[in-house]
Amino acid sequence: MQRNLRAMRPTQSLFTAAGVLLLALAGASGVRPGPVAASAQTSAGYASLDQRIRAGLDAQASGNLRQADAIFRAILTVEPDNGRAAQYLRGLTKEPGYTLGVDELAAERTLAEAGPGFARYETEIFVILSNCDRDWTIARARLLDRTYYQFQRTMRRLGLEGVPPAEKLQCVLIDSHEDYAQFARRYDGVDASWIAGYYASRTNRVVFYNDADSPAFRVASQQLDEFRSVAAKAEKRAGEARRGEVGRADELEQQAERIREHIEAEATRLESEVHTASVTKTTHEAAHLIAFNCGLQSRAHQYPFWLTEGLASCFETLTPDRPFGPDEDFPEREREFIAAMEKGRLVPLEAFVAMNSVPGADAETARVSYAQAYALLRYLFRYEREKLGAYFRDIMLEPPGMISPRRHAAMFASRFGDPARLERQWLREEERAARLASVKGTLTP
Repeated sequence: MQRNLRAMRPTQSLFTAAGVLLLALAGASGVRPGPVAASAQTSAGYASLDQRIRAGLDAQASGNLRQADAIFRAILTVEPDNGRAAQYLRGLTKEPGYTLGVDELAAERTLAEAGPGFARYETEIFVILSNCDRDWTIARARLLDRTYYQFQRTMRRLGLEGVPPAEKLQCVLIDSHEDYAQFARRYDGVDASWIAGYYASRTNRVVFYNDADSPAFRVASQQLDEFRSVAAKAEKRAGEARRGEVGRADELEQQAERIREHIEAEATRLESEVHTASVTKTTHEAAHLIAFNCGLQSRAHQYPFWLTEGLASCFETLTPDRPFGPDEDFPEREREFIAAMEKGRLVPLEAFVAMNSVPGADAETARVSYAQAYALLRYLFRYEREKLGAYFRDIMLEPPGMISPRRHAAMFASRFGDPARLERQWLREEERAARLASVKGTLTP
C-alpha cells in the first residue's frame, strides 16, 4: 500500500477502457458490521475499564495491533469521548506496521458499478477510485488528506475525541458529468444532475466529478468557441480589406483584438470558477465522510440539516494550505449569508434547527439554506463551543434511526436555550460583523 502521497500512483490499473451547490445524504441508514461493531465482544468479558485498557496495551506490546485496535474501538463505541482509549488508539496508528485496512468488497463493488477505466489510488486515510486525469486525482487526494487533519484539529477544539476511521474512507471521482449523474441515480438513489457532489451514508462514500465537464462550463466553453470563430472571421476580413480599404482593415483588426481580449478574460474567469468549485466541493464532501467515520457523527442516526451541512460548509476553503474549518471564515458563504439576511430570506431559527432536509427544491432556496447553516454552526462554534460539542453527543445518545423535527427542536432548546432569544443574539452579531466588514472594505484600496 502506498503511504507517501508525494509518490502516490495508481496501486492497480483495474480496468483498461473506460456558483456550485453541494448536497449530502445525512440520513440514518443501516450500517455494515465492521471492526468496531464486531469487536464489541472482544472487551465484553473484562470487568473494568482499566482491565480493558490493559488488555489493549498488552495486545499492542505483543505486536497484535489488530486486536489492540479492536479493543480500543470497542471502548469508544460505548464511550466515544473516553480520552485514554482514544489516545491509545491514535498512538496505535503510529506504530510501525500499522495501516488502515480497505473494505475490499466495497471497493470491488464500487469498481463494478463504475465500469471500465477506473484506477485505484491510496493515501494513509483514503482509497480513491478514479477515471479522471492522474494529476487532477492526486490533487484531490491531497485535499482529502488535508481536510482530515483540519477536521481532527476541529474535534480537539470541540473538546471531543477524534479517532482514525476503522478502514480507509472511499472516494469516487468520475470524469464525466453524465456518467456521474447516472452512477448517482442508479447506485446511490441520488438525483445528482444539479449537484456537484454528495456523501451517501448507505454506501459510506463520497462521489463527485471533474468540474471541467460540468454542463455550465461546457456551455460557456462553447460560447467562447463561437467568439473565437467571430474573431477569426474578423481577422480574415481585415486581411482582405488590406488590399483596398486600409481604414476598414484597421477597424476589423481592432474588433478582433477586443474579442480576443474578452475571450482571454472569460477563459481566465472560467478556469478560476472551475478551480474554486473543485476545491470547495472536495473539502465539503470530505468533511461529511470524515464526520461520519471519525467519532463525531453516527451513520445510525439522523441529524438536522443545519448541523450536518453547516459543519461541511464550514470546511469549504480556497486556501487549503492554511487552517480551515469553523474557526475560519469562508468569504463566499459569508457573502451569501449577508445577502440573505439583508433581504429577509432566512428561515426562523426555531423552524430551521428542526429541519431534516433543505426546504424547497430550487437552487436559490438551497443556496440560502446552506449559507444559513454555515453561519449558525460557525457562530455556535465560536461562542457556544462546549454546548455544541455536547449537542453532537446528545444525538449520539438517541435511539438509532429517524429523529423527528419535534425532537430535534427539543434537543436544540435543551442545550442552547430559547431559539428566538439565541436568534436575536446571533443576528445582532452577524449584523455588527457585516457593518465592520463593510467599513473595512471602504478603507481598503
